[in-house]
Amino acid sequence: MSHVRDVCKKTFKSSLNLKRQKTTQTCEGPQRGEICERPFLEKDDLNVHYRSHTKEMAYSCEVCGKTFTSKSNFVTHEKCHRNERNYVCEICKKAFIVKRHLNVHHLIHTQEKPHVCDMCNKGFSQKNNLTYHYRVHTQETIFMLCVR
Repeated sequence: MSHVRDVCKKTFKSSLNLKRQKTTQTCEGPQRGEICERPFLEKDDLNVHYRSHTKEMAYSCEVCGKTFTSKSNFVTHEKCHRNERNYVCEICKKAFIVKRHLNVHHLIHTQEKPHVCDMCNKGFSQKNNLTYHYRVHTQETIFMLCVR
């Protein structure tokens, strides 16, 4: 059974998808931000992105005072104060708050280097290290901050 939106006649496989489309989109397509026109399917995602432009911090940590534009980043941050590290490396038992960090860490053990410089073929386990490495080829000046 298909579900049809009465305004634009788009069809959906489930009533839930139809309801989601009604609450998040116009018939023309996704909602767009007023500042940068970036499209978002979810209104909440648009609101979080909007705060990145306005620098509005909707969430504040009661322990350390750090502020966040998104609830998900705030919730993740709270885990550090509770030492809640649910993602554990099976090889060395190091624990992480965020699964993505465990996945990046795992590359240490597998010695995978999926990010390869197209100029010299040097491999890197993390994309940010490859980006940093490109400066060797471009002679871009790297300024380091003194931390004492």
